[in-house]
Amino acid sequence: MNPIETLDRVRDSPTILNLALLRLHTRESIDEVHRVQDEHNELQTRLVALKMRKQELAHKKIQQEKQKSQLEAELSESLDTLKQMASNCDLIESHDQINMDNVKQVRESRRQKALQVAKLRLEVDELRTKEQKISKYLCEPPSRITLALEDGISGISRVRSRLDEAKTDLVYGGRKAADREDRSERSERSEKSDKSERSDRRSRDDQRRSGKRFRRY
Repeated sequence: MNPIETLDRVRDSPTILNLALLRLHTRESIDEVHRVQDEHNELQTRLVALKMRKQELAHKKIQQEKQKSQLEAELSESLDTLKQMASNCDLIESHDQINMDNVKQVRESRRQKALQVAKLRLEVDELRTKEQKISKYLCEPPSRITLALEDGISGISRVRSRLDEAKTDLVYGGRKAADREDRSERSERSEKSDKSERSDRRSRDDQRRSGKRFRRY
């Protein structure tokens, strides 16, 4: 029997039993209302929780989008850095190749200078040998031979000077062209001066020999 039927019975026959039934149905109705209210409150609580969760997810999504943008920017910067590093590597390889070519040129230059030094040493040895032979067979040579020896000694000095210059060029990687030209000019002037002096001495010796007999000691 539902509450409406109970009310009709109480109105038609207000007996104690019917009143008791009405009271029972009223209590059940109140309990049902309370239960529905509790369910409503629970649903409201769950709805609020869902709304908060939705807000959290929206905020989290925004943060993820920001992180994604930041990561994309960092990735782009990293790619640019890698490209720059690759370009630098290519440049370094090019410089290394240039340096290797320069090293080869320097080695070839040193090899040529070493050959020049060896050649000059041979010339010095030959001149020393000639000097030793002349000194061995001539106790005190005449003036012309003395002048020839002086020429040989002067030649040895010039060769030694060239040898020292070649050694210096070999150690320090070469001299400036202006310095070499200056030294060459000084050497030529010195050689001309020596030749002029020797020519004068020969002339004086010829004049002395024409006037008197050459004496040997």
